[in-house]
Amino acid sequence: MKAVLLAGGSGTRFWPLSREMHPKQFLKFAGDRSLLQGTMERLLPVVPAANIHAITHRDQADETCRQLEFLGFDARNLVAEPIGRNTSAAVALTTRLFEADPDEVVGIFPADHLVENTKVFEKGIKDAEELARRGYLVTLGVPPLRAETGYGYIESGEAISNSTGFKVKSFREKPDVATANTYLKKEGFFWNSGMLFGTVGVLLREIQLWMPELSQSLEGVDAHLRNDTGFFPFQVFDDTGGSLYEKLPELSIDYGVLERSQCVAVVPCEMDWCDVGSWEVLNELFDSDEDGNVKPDGVELLDCTNNLIHVDGRLIAALGIDNLIVVDTPDALLVCRRDRAQDIRKLVDKLKAHQREEVISDSTVAKPWGSYTDLIRQKDYLIKRITVMPGHQLSLQAHDHRSEHWVVVSGEAEVECDGSNQQLKVNESTFIPKGAKHRLSNPGKEPLVLVEIQIGPLLSEDDITRFEDRYGRADSPE
Repeated sequence: MKAVLLAGGSGTRFWPLSREMHPKQFLKFAGDRSLLQGTMERLLPVVPAANIHAITHRDQADETCRQLEFLGFDARNLVAEPIGRNTSAAVALTTRLFEADPDEVVGIFPADHLVENTKVFEKGIKDAEELARRGYLVTLGVPPLRAETGYGYIESGEAISNSTGFKVKSFREKPDVATANTYLKKEGFFWNSGMLFGTVGVLLREIQLWMPELSQSLEGVDAHLRNDTGFFPFQVFDDTGGSLYEKLPELSIDYGVLERSQCVAVVPCEMDWCDVGSWEVLNELFDSDEDGNVKPDGVELLDCTNNLIHVDGRLIAALGIDNLIVVDTPDALLVCRRDRAQDIRKLVDKLKAHQREEVISDSTVAKPWGSYTDLIRQKDYLIKRITVMPGHQLSLQAHDHRSEHWVVVSGEAEVECDGSNQQLKVNESTFIPKGAKHRLSNPGKEPLVLVEIQIGPLLSEDDITRFEDRYGRADSPE
């Protein structure tokens, strides 16, 4: 079986912790694995790493490869979309890559879910794979535990012989509370997990039948894929392919195919599943105190009940608040009534309309070589924390409007400046003059962390001229 991770996302429902450049699949909600890493890790007992593929936006491709590298993911198995076109395009494109073997089963897995009972999950995959080989498009359905209004539902029909599955009678939109209670009391209703299985041949046939425009538009598009020339050789589109991809219809695979297909089945799977759809998930993942508050250690509350609080290092103290979501990050604070959690995306849309940069990225920005964090920004100086991963290096570059001071606080650095090389250890520093050609590398086995002080009249990522870059960004903006 082939597995495809749907690893795109816009970072709206978990703002401000998630952003467009760092959506929720990159976040760690429980344990030391991100949602993306957890998705691949629980597939490995049933799908070899070499058979796991992924699709994401071009801006998220490097971070996706970096997070999955230690699990054995092959970067050549990742397709980078120039623009998100919803799940129908993602499923159709990746399935076409396997069309040489029409009998191969493909499993589609959203990369931003949590699954606690992995043994039940593995059995569900095997049961779904068997039904897929019998010609069905198969979903995993989760028996509902509560009257949830944030999930779509599947209504099952007649049982399928010699299997654990049922034919799908209907798909239901996210319900109101009364309707969700009805589904909870009736037998045969399941939460829609968003996981999909089918043979290559059946998937492509049903897409052709129900979305002929998409199927026709994809003809030849995959011929415009090439391996990126950067550090990770994932697949990207050339300019022609990118233009063609942007014209694809934007529709989910549920709406476009599954709700109309006559060969859809559901396999019940009690796998302790959560799609991490809103901040309310904190109430499921963590214990509350005696007043119903979910909060980390260090948050001080007095006469407060039923609040969900997430902080990023700072002290939060509250008095007399109830039924709120409070999310504090270094550059943005969200305060929201719990019953409006599903509307956070509307707030993010308003912030977008006002062109707030906090929607796009936070104070920490991921890069192919590691990351940087803005610590203090003033008119004529900027202080950053720069982290370079082992074996990585920044481009050979120069700045027209600023000089830089670097101080190593962890690891070891190799600095090239105007043709001379220098090794720096902890508590050692160097100066990069304005206009100097320079490059920073991490030759060690541990992450390199340094503090950078930029001084000049223009402190922008646009003030970079690249001469050499192993990530394919030479002579391009950051």
